[in-house]
Amino acid sequence: MSKTKLRSAQFSINELIKQVQGYSYASKADMKHMLIRCIKDLHELGFKLAHIKGLKPKHVHVLVAHWKQEGKNTATIKNYMSKLRKTALILEKPKLVKPKNDDYQIEKRR
Repeated sequence: MSKTKLRSAQFSINELIKQVQGYSYASKADMKHMLIRCIKDLHELGFKLAHIKGLKPKHVHVLVAHWKQEGKNTATIKNYMSKLRKTALILEKPKLVKPKNDDYQIEKRR
């Protein structure tokens, strides 16, 4: 059951990326890769999202905490947050991701 939800979520990401206008192919591919990684991380953490539209602010907080725990570079986390913000705009969910990284206690780049 879990694999079908993951595949369904990945399909929803593919469909979302097809709707995106005004971005280069490289930007779309990058966004797709990062969103699929986010969904996979959420599934590994026990959040079985079946569609990208099911993404909520609590999921973003969980992802940031997970990335910090994994020891991801600050710049990498900020790049992921940027893609999540773009996704929130596309989904017309402005409150999905807070506008500042300080709200998630993400450090400054070094």
